[in-house]
Amino acid sequence: MTLNVAKDTKINPNPRVQLWTTNDQTGAIATPIYSVSTLVNANSSINNRGTIQNNSVSKVNNVAVLLGGNKAKLVNLAGGVVSAEISAKNLTKPISTSTVNTSIVFFDGTLPIKAGAPHGVLNGPVTTYGFDAAAIGVDTELHGHNVVENHGIISARHAGIGKVWAVAAAGKADTFALENYGTISAERTQPLILTTNTAASLKGTVKGAEKLKVASTSYGEARNIAYAAGFFTEEEQMESTVHNHKGGTILGSGDLTAALYMRSNILSITNDGTISYNKGAGSVGGGVAIVSYEAPFNEVEDGFLQIIIGKTALKNTGNIIGDVRMVDVNGLAEMASRVAGYDQSFMKVAGRRDSAIDNIGTMQNLVLGTGDHKLTNSGTIAGNINVNQTFIYKYAATNATNNYPAGTFAAGQSATACLAPDVPLKGCLPSKWFLAGDEVHSYLTEEEFLAANPDKRFALENSGTITGNVTIATVAGSHITISPVITAESSENNSSIQGTLKIADAKGISSADSTAVIKPIVSSSALVKSGQSYTVAKQFFGEVLPKVESSGNVSWIAKKVSNALVIEATVK
Repeated sequence: MTLNVAKDTKINPNPRVQLWTTNDQTGAIATPIYSVSTLVNANSSINNRGTIQNNSVSKVNNVAVLLGGNKAKLVNLAGGVVSAEISAKNLTKPISTSTVNTSIVFFDGTLPIKAGAPHGVLNGPVTTYGFDAAAIGVDTELHGHNVVENHGIISARHAGIGKVWAVAAAGKADTFALENYGTISAERTQPLILTTNTAASLKGTVKGAEKLKVASTSYGEARNIAYAAGFFTEEEQMESTVHNHKGGTILGSGDLTAALYMRSNILSITNDGTISYNKGAGSVGGGVAIVSYEAPFNEVEDGFLQIIIGKTALKNTGNIIGDVRMVDVNGLAEMASRVAGYDQSFMKVAGRRDSAIDNIGTMQNLVLGTGDHKLTNSGTIAGNINVNQTFIYKYAATNATNNYPAGTFAAGQSATACLAPDVPLKGCLPSKWFLAGDEVHSYLTEEEFLAANPDKRFALENSGTITGNVTIATVAGSHITISPVITAESSENNSSIQGTLKIADAKGISSADSTAVIKPIVSSSALVKSGQSYTVAKQFFGEVLPKVESSGNVSWIAKKVSNALVIEATVK
């Protein structure tokens, strides 16, 4: 089924129709209630040239378009507007009580569900907290594939601390594709007041409002500030793709907001337009252009452990304004840590995230974690690169630390022993290891698994410009590869790092000699002459030097000259 929304048409929410979802583990009805302007069922699509909006003040979460089934699709055409807002009017009473009637409650676009088990009681008063705004959301309980194609404007705005998502792949849509030719934006419209900002807790409110709570209880008591992003994905999505085409803009504005906040297992981001963070009038700032991290759910089947490693591929030919962060800890907490300046090492590791970044355009600061990261830069990085490999991910840890399921056991280990109260944190090692998505290769130990899927890796191939510093915090087992591309007979070749290259352990002691290797890439051996020096970094921290590998008929040695790291050639 396809619905065409004509120009000048306006679709608003019906305040009498509110949508509920259930918790997929307990079957209980999940609060809060959602007010939805347009529900798109499975195998259906909307072509919008008009305005679909939801700025309801009925004390519920406002969603403009909800993609409620497999292959549900929205095409927002040129001139089309999809918007959702939680204004100050929604926040006059931070906690509201709604009276619900089963005759006007719908679940996943089906017929009204009935009160009672397993869904819980629907009739009567229900308390909801916070309120969220999403211009486009995906139903939390459905598997399948969903698509949003935008040529117009999609926006979400929020005056409080609740969730604000312009486009969200929330819950269990297996794959989600976003094609953007227009403008997508999410904005916190009022500055945050952070009452607590530590490695253990992130809490706050907004100016002029009473203390609020977000709608989800998943944050626990340690955090009450929710995610805000132009495009948001949850960890349940196996794969999410974003293509921001030339002329397209994806924007996050306000405090602790991201243009892209992505947690899917496999992420593919192509930017030919602009991805941007704008602090706006906020007093906190702290937002980013792109953040991705992994919150894995390692799975066990028949005693075999499938390790989930998040993978992000980013190709940028356009302009990225703001930080790009692919990290090992909760992205929102990581943003807040940089506002407060506290030590991230005290933060709980969320999981491993690998990345492959190809920058042909312009980007700013880049922050990477302890996974396997490769950066190819032939454009401009107008900022710093920080790689923090000090987070140690315990692949075989129990569920109390890294979501490893309790009670699984290897051959020779009994279930009774694994579940015994005196076993630390419960749980035992698996009998075989697999990388999720790869059923061909198996490994008997963690060591075998990491030999095939190494972490603590950073490789930089640079033929472009890096204006700032490159700082790499290493641990035992770190492996750093720096590959300057030699393109001209000059010690000031374009592929040098303009700032300081620092490779050091957690104590600040240089580890370049034990963790790093320079692998020059020579575009033409005719460019290189014996005795010729090439600058790797204009400033180098420490006195111990990285190893240098030969390239073709050229051997190299590393030297520190006037604080710069250079490599000198000998042509065989």
